[in-house]
Amino acid sequence: SQFSFTTHFDAIRRGVVDLRDLIYFVSIIVIVLMLNVVVLESHKAS
Repeated sequence: SQFSFTTHFDAIRRGVVDLRDLIYFVSIIVIVLMLNVVVLESHKAS
């Protein structure tokens, strides 16, 4: 339940902005951006 997207999204959709939910989404965004950088760098190197 801690890692469930729908749990965090439902709270925000209801208008309840919790710091834990914001940290969850910011963390997901940062991880995806870091993975994109790694993939782009590996494609640029080859």
